[in-house]
Amino acid sequence: MGMRNLNENPEHLTVGTVLATRVADRLDDGAVLTYVHRDYCGMGLAKDEDTYVYASVWDGYPPTIADIRTEPKGLKFASRDKFIDWLASQSDESLAGLELEKEFFHNNQRITLERLQDFAEASL
Repeated sequence: MGMRNLNENPEHLTVGTVLATRVADRLDDGAVLTYVHRDYCGMGLAKDEDTYVYASVWDGYPPTIADIRTEPKGLKFASRDKFIDWLASQSDESLAGLELEKEFFHNNQRITLERLQDFAEASL
């Protein structure tokens, strides 16, 4: 079963288990999903020791467990299965940050299906 054609996906479709597993594989290999520049770099994914982290990225530094408390707040997952389950259920809409009070964070350098697919297909 291959990855979805993102050109056919509206924003409400979820990441799915196949893509979420491939993202977890890359994180297990030490890759991080972040933009790298000064100041706020959006939300990123990384593995900090044995914990999967979805958190804000500042100045291009990979997110760590400590960053889940930084605005906008992130999440940590102690197991690969819990991370994959969470990520598989996400969509562009759910990852857009539209629930946040500060509009600055709405759709600002967020994780998207397209970014996840590019990340999963990239080699280290």
